[in-house]
Parts: sequence; C-alpha cells; structure tokens
Amino acid sequence: MTKTRTTRNLKANLIFNVVYQVLVLITPFIVSPYVARVLLPAGQGSYSYGNSIVSYFCLAAGLGFANYGTIAISKCRDDRKKYSSIIWEMLIGKGLLTGVVLLLYLALLFGGVLVSPGYPLNTLEVYLVFGLLILFNAADVTFIFQGLENFSSLCYRNIFIKVLNIALIFLFVRQSTDYMNYVIVMTVCSVVSAASTLLILPRNVAKAPVSWRNVFLHLRQSLAFFVPTIAMTLSPLLSKTLLGSLVVEPDISGYYESADKLVSIVTAVIASVNAVLLSRMSYLYEQKDEKAIRHLTAKINELYLVLALPAFFGILAVNPFFTPAFFGDAFASSIPLVTFLAPKILLQPIYNIVISIYYLPNGKVSITSVFLVIGMAFNLLATYLLTTYFSAVGTALASSLTDLLLVALYLGFAHKDFRFFTAGDAFWKSFDASLLMFLVCFFVSQLLSSRLSGLFVSILMIVLGGLTYGLLLLLFRETLVVNNVRLVWNKIRSLLHRRKA
Repeated sequence: MTKTRTTRNLKANLIFNVVYQVLVLITPFIVSPYVARVLLPAGQGSYSYGNSIVSYFCLAAGLGFANYGTIAISKCRDDRKKYSSIIWEMLIGKGLLTGVVLLLYLALLFGGVLVSPGYPLNTLEVYLVFGLLILFNAADVTFIFQGLENFSSLCYRNIFIKVLNIALIFLFVRQSTDYMNYVIVMTVCSVVSAASTLLILPRNVAKAPVSWRNVFLHLRQSLAFFVPTIAMTLSPLLSKTLLGSLVVEPDISGYYESADKLVSIVTAVIASVNAVLLSRMSYLYEQKDEKAIRHLTAKINELYLVLALPAFFGILAVNPFFTPAFFGDAFASSIPLVTFLAPKILLQPIYNIVISIYYLPNGKVSITSVFLVIGMAFNLLATYLLTTYFSAVGTALASSLTDLLLVALYLGFAHKDFRFFTAGDAFWKSFDASLLMFLVCFFVSQLLSSRLSGLFVSILMIVLGGLTYGLLLLLFRETLVVNNVRLVWNKIRSLLHRRKA
C-alpha cells in the first residue's frame, strides 16, 4: 500500500468515524428539545438514572473487548484467515459472558434490588426493557470494523437506524405518560442497530477454525483491558448515579442529564478519531514505522487544537441562550451545569487520544488502568463531597476536575517518550481565532438579546462565530485549514475543467 493511498484511507476513515460517532449521539440530540418538553425534567431524570444502572451490567458483559478486539484484529488485518479465527473466538466468548451477566441482572431485578421508590417511573417492566441493552452488548461488533478500518459499513448502517429511531420517538412519545414508549424505542433501536451489524459481518469475515482454548484466552486477555474500559466509562455513570442517590429529585437529574448530553456530543465529535487512531497506531507500532507514528501524532495534535478550542469558547458563549431555547424554559437550571462541564471539551479528548496513540498501542495497559482507577476514585470522592454541598453544580465540577487530573497523569508520565503538544504555532493561531470568535459572539448576544428570541440569537451566534473562526484561520494561514481548503478548491477547478472539455 502506497503512502498516498494509506493517507487517503486514514482521512476517509477519520471522516467516516466522525460521522459514525455523531450518528450514535445525534438521535438524543435531535429529539432532546421535543422529549424534554414532553417528558419534562422528571422523565429525563428517571431515564438517566435507570440507564446508568443497566450500564454497569453492560460494562461487565463488554469486558475489554472494544479496545482489545480492535488492537488484536488490526495487528493481523492483512491475514484474513487469522483475524477471522480471532473474531469468531471473541464473539463466542462475548456471547457466553453476556449470558452470565444477563442472568445476574434478572436475579437482582426480581430480587427487588434495582427498583428505587425515589424514581416511580422506573418500574419492574421498565428495567426489563432496559435489560435488552445487555443483549445489545453481545450483538455489538463495532470493534471488528474498527480493527479492519472499515468505517463506511458502520456509517451507512447507522443512518437508517437513527432516522428510524427519530421517527418512532415523534410517533409514539407524545405526552408525559409515554415514558415507557420512550424507553422501548430507545432500547429496541439500539439492539436493532447492533443486530444489523451482524448481518453485514459475513462480507468482512471468512469461515475459519475456532479453538475453545483461544476463546478463554481472549477472555483472559480482554480482562486486562477491562479496567481501563470500565474506569473510563464508570466516572460519568457514577456521577449520574451518585447525583440521583444523594439528591433524590428526578428534576435535578434531568437538568444534569441535559447539560451532560450537550457537552458530551461536542466532546464525542472531537474525540471521534480515537477508534481510527487505535487501529492505525497499533498497526504502525507492529510495523515499527517511527516516522509515520511521529507524522500522524503531529497531525492529530493539530486537528485537536483546531476543533477543541473553538468548541470550548463557542459553547461558553452560546450556552445562556442556546440551552433554554433548545431544551425548553423548564431547563434553565441546566445553564450553570453546562458552564461547569464545558472544560471537559478541552480535557477529555486529550487523555482519550493519548491513550489511543501512545499507551494502548505500546502495551502500557497496566499504567493506563492505574491512572483511570485513580481518576475514578477521585471522581467518586469529589462527586460525593461536592454534590452533598452544591447539588448538581458540584457533580459537574467534580467531573471536570477528574478530567483535569487524568490529563496531568497521562501527559506527565509520558513526557519523556511522547509529547502531545508539538504544534505551538497551531495552538496560538487556533487560540487567537477562538478568542476573537468568542468576542464576536458576545457582542452579537449583547446587541440582539433584548430584540430576538434566544433561539434566533443562538443561531446567529453559531453562524457568525463559525464564519469568523474559519476566516481568521485562513487569514492566519493555519496549515491544516489552508491545505484542506486548497485541496477542495483544486478538486472544484478540476471538475469545472472537465465540464468545459
């Protein structure tokens, strides 16, 4: 494979994975204004709490297959027979583990452990529907396509499922008493999404021999990735569960859920390169291609700066107008929560990217686990203390402080062998452009807030802010932006010349 083709494939996979990650989160984002107004904060909070409970079981059933599977498959993706055997063996192991976890979930549910009187909407029947998400975990084979760097299959498949999900919500969730319908639609669409991936699996995987010894070997090796996986996912889940337990008011959980959803979507888009990076970096480390590793690291560093800085400043500027306009006036209490969660947009992608391009490909799983466990313990203590005194604001602050701690740990430990912030020039160009964009948005809001609705002010701020940032980067001649604009312009010129000919 030539360098040009490899670069082109990487760019395509990055684009496909960004689209995929957006589609995974876009359904709740698109329907949130509607659902928030129909189910109200109590319904939103009940769904957030119930979903956080079943997520613990999904984590246990998933073990560490997501990252372990991606790395194991990417290392031998040139050998179809070998990676096919690995895939079938991991699917068998994943299915067995899911069965055990599902039995445990049902035992606890019928034993009366999971149902909480503080959340009357989350009945036994609701938790039975939530339990289908554990089956979704067994059917989810996303890691296979990530390991093979075949993101187009994931993207195309999700478009139809997500559109169907949105249509079903608008069709069956029309009043506050339709909470059960909302749970069913969200859960079943997740399961169908995973099951549809299995249908296209035979096109990518061949028939291959399976060894039961290897099935249990993969389970054991996946366990090493379980700690970083569970620790990384547990922190936000613990935040929601502790908030729901310490402040037993579904409305408060609803405010936090909406704020976290808004920040998480922005963060997920920025960090969406992770799956591609983990697969590509594992392959490059296996090939011992140091030059390609350094080049890719520099490019990702620049891409992060170009995306994260304007996203952070932008959400701070638009939040006071966008949040109540988007979720409804009943969610005005989410405004300060978005502000305290906003630093996660800068912090979370850093340690996620560093883990994907340095720690996991280099086999530093143990130190990754140690840092994430430290972060999880800190988050647990900080959330408990701050939530007790400051309610949901304390929960949001604890979450951002946890991310700050993790960034310090990961960058501090790796500073001798690995430097993430290598593009100083790109930083200042992105920072200056983002700051000027923020000032433009602030001026627009002060000028028009008393004359237009919050929704129109938000739209104007987003449009003008985006145009300002893009034009400033071109004016500052930021390399990544200039190169891509030049590439697009050359393609347009080429098409025009062909039509004239």
